[in-house]
Amino acid sequence: MVTIDPQLALVEAAADGLLDSIAAALGRGAQVDGVAQVNRHGVIDPKTALYEAVRHLQVEAVRLLLSRGARPERTPPELLRASFWRTLSPAFAAASAGPGSLVHVAAGAHVFHCDGDERSRRTLAIVAMLLAAGADATARDENGATALHHAARVGKSGEVARALLAAGVAVDAVDRAGWSALDHASDVGFATVLLDAGADPDGHAPEEGPLDRFFSGARLSRVEHRRRLTAQVEGRQVDLALLRLARGARATAGALFFAAGCGRPELVEALLAAGADPRDSEPNGHTSALSVAVRSGDLRAVQALVAAGAPIDAAAFWGTRSQAGAAIFAWLAARAERPSISEGLARTAGTASAEEVTALVDAGADLDAAHAFGGLDGWTALHVAASQGNADAVRVLLARGATDRRGPEGKTALALARRSSAPDSRACSTMLAAETRPKSPPPRVVDPHAVGERVTHAKFGLGTIVAVEGSPGDQRKLTIDFGGTRRVLLAKFVAPA
Repeated sequence: MVTIDPQLALVEAAADGLLDSIAAALGRGAQVDGVAQVNRHGVIDPKTALYEAVRHLQVEAVRLLLSRGARPERTPPELLRASFWRTLSPAFAAASAGPGSLVHVAAGAHVFHCDGDERSRRTLAIVAMLLAAGADATARDENGATALHHAARVGKSGEVARALLAAGVAVDAVDRAGWSALDHASDVGFATVLLDAGADPDGHAPEEGPLDRFFSGARLSRVEHRRRLTAQVEGRQVDLALLRLARGARATAGALFFAAGCGRPELVEALLAAGADPRDSEPNGHTSALSVAVRSGDLRAVQALVAAGAPIDAAAFWGTRSQAGAAIFAWLAARAERPSISEGLARTAGTASAEEVTALVDAGADLDAAHAFGGLDGWTALHVAASQGNADAVRVLLARGATDRRGPEGKTALALARRSSAPDSRACSTMLAAETRPKSPPPRVVDPHAVGERVTHAKFGLGTIVAVEGSPGDQRKLTIDFGGTRRVLLAKFVAPA
């Protein structure tokens, strides 16, 4: 049996909360504040028992170690200064680096052997013990983050925020990147406590940052340069965003775009009320908030955006193959210009349902209008639907009078359907081929008793009709030439030759 160094055994027992093992290690000579420099794999990894117990939220282990004389200030500085975030470069100068504290280690602990409520309860107990033992709650880590920053990041409860504020942590303290605790909050209760304590609802994260923030490799980079409200909406933290807006936060660029796809129209309305631009779009500007709301099937959000001034262009019509999509198409088309409806039909013909296509056709879309897509001219709705194998759209378009003609690169819709590998391309080809096949003329109705027709009589033999008198029927009088001899007979006495 391999005997583990008593100091390492103490550290491991503290991390697992094994009280008997902690006592046994101390009995074997381990120092309560000693540092285990090497782990059991031979890797240099300095740890103390109190640090490990705090980091793993082992309440009883912390209590036991403190009762045995462990002191928070004896924790190695390199452990206390460390941040959960990657260390930021000197370009981040909103706040200075600090010596760190076991309090922010406890506040940021995110263990998986208990649920969120239990994590918060354990944090409260450990923070209270550490403060009683003289730990500094206001210390910052090497990135300038406070205990509030760490607690906010991992979603601790509002009670944790209240306890840290009572211990003297500033509610609007910013880290070296310029972020406040509210900017990192992920729990509504936590954010509520911060706002009640006077936190700025807009937070403090910069709209933009220096390029070296991106090249520094820090996690707080490119995307995170936006105000946290936008990032929270993008992360579907809708209730948190609604709370900040209700407390007076301003709408930030991009927030409305992400809100339009959340399925929470009240967030769209709140952002518009807070000053969001109804023309808001994704960063590259290709997709608007209105288009996203249409794709999400959110009629209420669509109506709010249009009422606020969002333009209804062709890109707004995006097929969803849903009942809600057809209703949205009909509502938008009733308020759009005909060119936009026609181009919208061509854009969405490859993905739209039969009901959505019908809504645009009923609104007056020009079925044969040609448009330029992908650098090629000549695309009609029928070409798009055929090339993408949308048999439902092809069926509706043909029934409503669309004609197949040469389009992009001189190809017909039938040619595009035959070239397509989409699942329903064969059905499209069949319908288009039937539509373009030349139709045979209707059979000619032949009157057997018309002038010039040949008839035969039982007595006079074969003859040719030279005159007809009366209406069609058995009593019709026929003048028939039987080889130079003409006779007038009723139609019922002769038969076609």
